[in-house]
Amino acid sequence: MLESWCDSLSVFLRESAQQEDPPFRWSLEGALFPVLRASSVLYGGVYQLRMWLYKVGVCKRESLPVPVISVGNISWGGNGKTPMVEFIARRMLSVGLRPVVLVRGGPYSDEASMLTQRLRDTSAVIGSGRNRSKAARTIFTRHGAAPSESVRRAAMSLAIAKEELDWEVVGTKGGEGGVNGPVGVVIVDDGMQHLALDRDLEIVMVSAVSYFGNGHLIPSGPLREPLSALQRADAVILHHADLVSEDRRLCLTSDLHRHVRPSIPVFPAHFAPKHLLRISGPKRGRQESLDAVSGVAVVALSGIGCPRSLELLLYKLGAKRVESRAFGDHHVFFEKDLMSTLTLLRGLQDSRQYSRCLVITTEKDFARCSRVLEDVLFDADCFALIGSLELDAPSERLDALLSGALRKRTGHVRGSGPS
Repeated sequence: MLESWCDSLSVFLRESAQQEDPPFRWSLEGALFPVLRASSVLYGGVYQLRMWLYKVGVCKRESLPVPVISVGNISWGGNGKTPMVEFIARRMLSVGLRPVVLVRGGPYSDEASMLTQRLRDTSAVIGSGRNRSKAARTIFTRHGAAPSESVRRAAMSLAIAKEELDWEVVGTKGGEGGVNGPVGVVIVDDGMQHLALDRDLEIVMVSAVSYFGNGHLIPSGPLREPLSALQRADAVILHHADLVSEDRRLCLTSDLHRHVRPSIPVFPAHFAPKHLLRISGPKRGRQESLDAVSGVAVVALSGIGCPRSLELLLYKLGAKRVESRAFGDHHVFFEKDLMSTLTLLRGLQDSRQYSRCLVITTEKDFARCSRVLEDVLFDADCFALIGSLELDAPSERLDALLSGALRKRTGHVRGSGPS
């Protein structure tokens, strides 16, 4: 009973946070909303105190011996941080810098698992732990830090990069002929609120689908920081820009420019699906074409911050019907969750309206819950959607920002950050 109510409350919070003017519900969850609003005010006060402690120097920032690039957001998940981290890591490898990626949580967190899988063909080092500064120091002790000359050469390579670079094949394999040796750059996944670590570039991810929801701080809204925090951004990536109309994209871009500093760029981006990976049955591990989605019914199973983006993407791939089975961000699937998913799938199959009925989840959900997905959904047509982040705009300006962040540490760029 209590578990069911908690699930209902979680759904209520997610749905109301994404609506600009959420309707009041005559229910126990709705009655809690004034309490949640008051909690958001308290959260905002604690946030302001924390920012002030860092501003006056009571809380100290730690500087690492190599450039630090932070990829984060000011709202809860579903903004494409982890794909963007992979994107930047491969860009650094392509110009000869070995990256360290610092993630939250332990080595089995979904971000750590997914990045370890995605970057397994490279010499990138994945560091995980609640104290990411400590994790970075341990990695530098083991691998060393690249000399300034190496960082300077990488910055120059970025500065002369051309638009025709193929971002999908620039990852450099470790081992013979690979980028090994000392670490040259640190990329912090979900790093915006990690104020204890100094950074040379702050990249903020924003979802075009969920945007900033109702505009309230958590727990009554999706914001981890107020919109004024966008003043710290050196670049903004508007992810899932292809899942909204052109008018909506232009409106969101214009609104973002009102919140960031003058001349800060806003780059539209999208998730580019590549294939389906079968995660159940005797053919587990085999790839299947995206054409399999066209004209069929799909149960979209997810535990991410913006499940709506998965639904829209499946419709864009040609799905005839999409039923959402959405849980909270970072949700760990249990057998009962997947049994209810199977019930939904069998209902679609029993209708006999569709040539095929699939269960499709995200790569991050698969990384987090692969074993239970494989065991419980063994007899289902179950897949993970595999893809990567791609920019919708020419990449030279992002290259210039990355180059500027690297050059700051070699004495070639002065000032507080790229402009």
